[in-house]
Amino acid sequence: MHNDFSKKIKVALLAPITHSIPPLGYGPWELIVYNLAESLVRLHVDVTLFATKYTQTIAKLDYIIEKPLNEVDQELHAVLTDKHIAYILSRAKEFDIIHNHLNIHPVLLAKTIPTPMVTTLHGSASEKDIQEGIARFKKSARESVQEHKPAWNNMTG
Repeated sequence: MHNDFSKKIKVALLAPITHSIPPLGYGPWELIVYNLAESLVRLHVDVTLFATKYTQTIAKLDYIIEKPLNEVDQELHAVLTDKHIAYILSRAKEFDIIHNHLNIHPVLLAKTIPTPMVTTLHGSASEKDIQEGIARFKKSARESVQEHKPAWNNMTG
């Protein structure tokens, strides 16, 4: 059974575009976004996943980039990532919240859109560009996977 509130909220998930979703091999960020999208849809949340064209998901899929970055020339990575970010930001007003999984870069533009953005930092929060972004936008909602390592991560065997 689901509550009526969950049917009303419109969530945009901004996925990383380095690997396919779900990943065929390596792709830990992509796997997290895939599992999140699938779970939210099963809870009757209106989810649009912004990823690449050939993404497999039960969520609504929207894209502007066809292939994952690991399948295109490395010289195109920055411009394709910027295009991906710009596309979701152009659609921001259609959603109640944007959940960003593309690291700190979309956060730098979050104040230019009317929709709240929460960011999950998958990489190391100690990276210099991440620290600079966090310092500038301390009031932005963010979550670092690194800050919440599971207990089994500390176990020795």
